[in-house]
Amino acid sequence: MKADIHPVYEDVVATCSCGNVIHTRSNLAKPLSLDVCNECHPFYTGKQKTLDTGGRVQRFADRFGAFGKKPAATPAE
Repeated sequence: MKADIHPVYEDVVATCSCGNVIHTRSNLAKPLSLDVCNECHPFYTGKQKTLDTGGRVQRFADRFGAFGKKPAATPAE
């Protein structure tokens, strides 16, 4: 590698809004502030809830459910 052409890559501290502190490396070279991390994001904590607002899943199944079905087999004569 050529000398003196690469950015500085050093240790930084990333702090989440929940208070979790993550030590990592970056060429930003200043502390980072995060909105969410793996400790507070609902997907990673298992607290994520799937909401079916107004029966949207059922409405979708009612409208488009017939497209995925195979036609009924007729008995062989």
